[in-house]
Amino acid sequence: MATLLGNSRVSAHPQLTPRRGSQRRSETTLFTAESATNGFLRYRFEPVVEELAELHDQAIIEAEFFQSLLFLSQAYGFGFDVTAMENTSVYPHNVFLAFSQAEAALQAADPNASLAIIEDDDTLRSTLAVYKVYETGFSSYYIPLEPFYQTLKGKSRLSASALLCSLVSYLHTVAGVAFFSDESSFVYYQCDMMAESMREDDEENQLADFETLLTNTRLGGSILQRYIGWNQRHLDAFETRHQSFRPTDEWEEALHRISGSFLSLYRQYPDRAYYRSYERGLAHSDDDYSIDPDQRIGFLWQWGDWVHDNILESLDCDFNGGGYVEEPLAYHLFDRPCAKPPLCLAFEEVFYTSLDELADLLKNLADEQHNRKLREVVSADAGTAGLSTGEQ
Repeated sequence: MATLLGNSRVSAHPQLTPRRGSQRRSETTLFTAESATNGFLRYRFEPVVEELAELHDQAIIEAEFFQSLLFLSQAYGFGFDVTAMENTSVYPHNVFLAFSQAEAALQAADPNASLAIIEDDDTLRSTLAVYKVYETGFSSYYIPLEPFYQTLKGKSRLSASALLCSLVSYLHTVAGVAFFSDESSFVYYQCDMMAESMREDDEENQLADFETLLTNTRLGGSILQRYIGWNQRHLDAFETRHQSFRPTDEWEEALHRISGSFLSLYRQYPDRAYYRSYERGLAHSDDDYSIDPDQRIGFLWQWGDWVHDNILESLDCDFNGGGYVEEPLAYHLFDRPCAKPPLCLAFEEVFYTSLDELADLLKNLADEQHNRKLREVVSADAGTAGLSTGEQ
């Protein structure tokens, strides 16, 4: 799918050369546009004009566009006289004028919606599409699993651990959140790049320590992935565990609320993966460097460790360097008569908010575990010295 004409409401930045090739759902090319009329041939439709090798292509594009415009007008009740709009000017200026009028009408009807003309490699040449974006901005959604692993290993918070098993199983096997131990994940790739960089230049003699950290974290991730990610019983028990869970403190109350949000998504969208809401190139040029969702969403071992700090630094460079942020969206093609499309982003509204809350929850759990260890160390040291810590 490629966008030939559209607005630029989604984040626009200068182009940046990508560091790597990532897996994408579709390969598209987009030609974005400025709104001024005098920029039309220079920006908005030049790629289309260049590709018109024969006159009959013009007829095909005009016919498809104005047919699609009629479907759009009928769906939204705009009442366009499409025949008159087609005959207002010569091609391609008539398409531009009609698109501008449709875009203005759509903005008046729904300020959050955007309009674009798209084509694909199969049948579409100039079909209108309306889309809405769920804005995640420059947020990252990394879920630390080390505190969860420690809870399982230490056999503390047993009911909460069981509920977390079901929650992580849902996020991995259904929603598609990648484990850092998975070789196809961005985190795995980033770790390999860090190690390679250190092998080339290890002035601070950090390579051995980093490779040890990498081995240990990937081992922990593999254990969790085998125990949770590939075990259907945890997913099957999700609803039962949630309903029978009885929180004992504020942390567990928050866990219960968050798991309830994800469980509601699982009930309503039992096969929905988060990346299905991304359509590369629809909201901006596919030729521009984009920050893909797998660069911002995933499981990692620990917040604040070597790997996490490097990923955040890498993302900051991408954000500040001009990368486009690929964001989830809902869209509808007007290639046939239809009712007004709902363009629903209900899944995204719950998923990303709950993912952010889960990350905070597990960070708080890590802090709790760290503080407990400190108290144990202090207590042991005080006992060795014959002192009292004041705790009963």
